[in-house]
Amino acid sequence: MRASLNSKILVVVLSVVVAITAGLSALFYRAERSEVLADAYESARDVGRTTEGALTAAMKSRTTELVGQVVEGIEKSDEVLDVAVFDATGKPAFTTGFAPLGELGAETLGDRRPRGMVATGVDDPAYIVFTPVEISPVCFTCHEQSDPIAGVIRVDVSLRDDYDLLRGHRDRFVLQTVVMAGVLVLALWVMLSRTVVRPLKIFARRARQIAQGDLTQRVDFPQEDEIGDLAISFNAMTSELTGRIGDLEEARERLETSMHRVAEALSSALDIDSIMHVMIGEAIGVGRFAAGAVVLDDGTSFVVDPVSSPAGRGASSEGGVAPESRDVEKALRMISGLMTGVGAARVLYRSADVGFEAIGLPEQYETAVLLSMASEGALVGHLMLVAEGHVDLTQPDRRALEFLAVQGARAVVHTRLHELAREMAITDGLTGLFDHRHFYEALGSEVVRAARYGLSLSLVLLDVDDFKKYNDRVGHRGGDQVLRRLGEMLRDHARGTDFVARYGGEEFAAILPHTTHHEAVAFADRLRDIVQNEPFCEGEGQPGGRLTISLGVSTRPEHGGSAEELVEAADRALYLAKARGRNRTVSADEAGADMTAGGPGGPTDGT
Repeated sequence: MRASLNSKILVVVLSVVVAITAGLSALFYRAERSEVLADAYESARDVGRTTEGALTAAMKSRTTELVGQVVEGIEKSDEVLDVAVFDATGKPAFTTGFAPLGELGAETLGDRRPRGMVATGVDDPAYIVFTPVEISPVCFTCHEQSDPIAGVIRVDVSLRDDYDLLRGHRDRFVLQTVVMAGVLVLALWVMLSRTVVRPLKIFARRARQIAQGDLTQRVDFPQEDEIGDLAISFNAMTSELTGRIGDLEEARERLETSMHRVAEALSSALDIDSIMHVMIGEAIGVGRFAAGAVVLDDGTSFVVDPVSSPAGRGASSEGGVAPESRDVEKALRMISGLMTGVGAARVLYRSADVGFEAIGLPEQYETAVLLSMASEGALVGHLMLVAEGHVDLTQPDRRALEFLAVQGARAVVHTRLHELAREMAITDGLTGLFDHRHFYEALGSEVVRAARYGLSLSLVLLDVDDFKKYNDRVGHRGGDQVLRRLGEMLRDHARGTDFVARYGGEEFAAILPHTTHHEAVAFADRLRDIVQNEPFCEGEGQPGGRLTISLGVSTRPEHGGSAEELVEAADRALYLAKARGRNRTVSADEAGADMTAGGPGGPTDGT
């Protein structure tokens, strides 16, 4: 439940005032109580001394009846509740019904000094006085001269009237406390409501109006105190908000535009080059920088110079970039190795930072902004932006740049993951080569490119000889090791422009762009020779004492113009290599001639 400030102040003031007034009243009551009780105890001692004198005189008369009469008379007094005499052994004398003398009475017998104590019973509070009876010569008729004391007199003096007086005082103090607390609470509540609550209500009303967009609201409190200072600060804040609203709107529009463009780049492109140039271009626009560069953790770099680039913002780092912008890239490469961790945007000025000269930027640049690019806490790269003049970044500008750096880092990670997933989807899990489906996609693309530019294109298909026998002898695990090793050898033997794949089972394929038929046959023969000299595990158990391969070679346009025709021609040549005894390379020319003659590679045997 929501409580108003007035209610809270009332509760606090009430608690404080009641505590203070109750404490003061308790102190005054205790002081008065001590005074009343001190008087009461003194009166009780006087009564006790008087009673002692009467009893002592009666006892010295050596008349027991007289002592009893004195005791009976004293007991009839309103002030005395009870009286008793104890002999030197602590036993009651001249009266009965009393308990033994007790500890306080025994101490009185021991050192012959009077004692007193308060007994606050339920019915009647009393002050008990123990008084020693001293030995005198007249007492020696009954006591031995060696006795130190004749006895002890106990007198119980009533304190009822004194306690009734104290109860009356207590009730009066309670009433005074309630009245005083009520008056103080009311006075303090009224004062605080006028000096604190009312101004705060005005502040709250003005703040709500400002929150609704009315920045003309002001508060006016002439008092020279903290409330007045708060009013001055409140008015200054409103004026500052009014002055900065245009800048904030502009920064917001720039940020929204940047976010929109970056979002479009992320949704429309999956190549890092496009994404990085969009990000750098938008970052340049945030602070109107002259150029920008990114260096990723794998060493890849991107440079954008919207001023000198003929393509404008977002131009590729491959061209259209001024030499000075290349210097920006070099400077970033130099300092990115020294930057560790992920932090906020760091602004360096040539005129203020000693280390600016060491960065190595051209003379015309006066401001450099460095940002770390990180995704999920992992550093992906660094971004540098440079300006020819002094650039003061506002907080929205910093947030926009940091947002762009984070989004760029996420895009890099996303693109890398996409490339990894794509590579895994088209890669054979055992050998690491491209799979059968991607082989056909690549061959189709290369056939189209070769036809467009009039280039030669060759295809090599190879198969492991007697692989089933090898598998049956050493097991499938050993066979997998052979296939994995053959994949490595094929990849190592191929050029960077060649495309190698696992065609299926123990068959492999190599697409050789810009390669004539003669060059492809030579490539196949070299590979066959490398394989037959490789010391495969238990390869000596194969026919011929070693593990070998057979290869078929076809070339466009001699043996076909389409991908299917090239594969069919190479497959016929491979079949003929198997039929001729294995461990050999056969070209599609030989297979075509053999098929015409009706040999095993021809149509007569169904291959």
